[in-house]
Amino acid sequence: MKRTSTLLLVLLLPLAGLAQMHAPSSAPGAAAPGAAAPGVATPGAAAPGAAAQDTLFVTDTETTYLLFPGEVQLVDIGRPGDYFARIEGQSVFLKARSQQSGPTNLLVRFGEAYYTARLAVANSPSGRLYDLRSSPVYTAATRGTRVRKEGADPASFQASLLRLQHLPHTHASPRNTRHGMQLRLVQLQIDEEALYLGLSLQNNSSIAYTPDYVGFTYQERRGRRFSRNNRYQKEVRPIAELAPAVLPAREVSTLWYALPLYAMSARGRLQLQFRESGGARNLRILLPARWINQAPTFPKGHEH
Repeated sequence: MKRTSTLLLVLLLPLAGLAQMHAPSSAPGAAAPGAAAPGVATPGAAAPGAAAQDTLFVTDTETTYLLFPGEVQLVDIGRPGDYFARIEGQSVFLKARSQQSGPTNLLVRFGEAYYTARLAVANSPSGRLYDLRSSPVYTAATRGTRVRKEGADPASFQASLLRLQHLPHTHASPRNTRHGMQLRLVQLQIDEEALYLGLSLQNNSSIAYTPDYVGFTYQERRGRRFSRNNRYQKEVRPIAELAPAVLPAREVSTLWYALPLYAMSARGRLQLQFRESGGARNLRILLPARWINQAPTFPKGHEH
């Protein structure tokens, strides 16, 4: 009898240990510690032993929004052919081109700081908003990579645009004429810090034109043709601008912009895109790299 009891005890001990291993660690329905609030996504954590870098998940069906503490100046995607990106003030809009878009790097510059992360496609709908206004994972811009030099006054760029207004128009092309509108380049100059553009927008229609979005994108061709999967691009925001909020009907308006200077190769170009608020009259013109690389220069603080 004693031998039988001992044998039963030996058989039951492993079963008790196995049951303890599979016991639930928390009550059913309990939220995980540190869970994000509904509607606000939390960047994915890095794998053990990897560098601390966020992973942002996007889909090809809906737009994902990134919110930063300052105005965004530049967005750079390692594989731009796989993702759409657009700057709107302090926000960046992201969307995958397809479910097959591969993981890649993302760099965003705002003010004097950078934010870096990994982009990946989610198999199911993910959080639509990443609020990064209080994120500590920012890198200060170094002296050599800032848009403006140390101590430069933003008002000086505005002053350069004012001086540019008094110069004669030196360009008659390229131009885009559509929907009763004509957008063309009329002035192009550079200095050691910025690219200055003068654009003429002629509204020949009876309806005023209100720009909703004005985008500037430096593009580099990697192959024989520009295509989604065959180009590298940097979207930038103006350092300064002199542009009316509304362009009246039957009038010609001139818009002036100062952009961060970027030296392109012979395969590059600058894309300018205007999108209308409350309408579908969208306009686009392309400036070849040779125009920018060989543009006339003028020193700041001097008359032209």
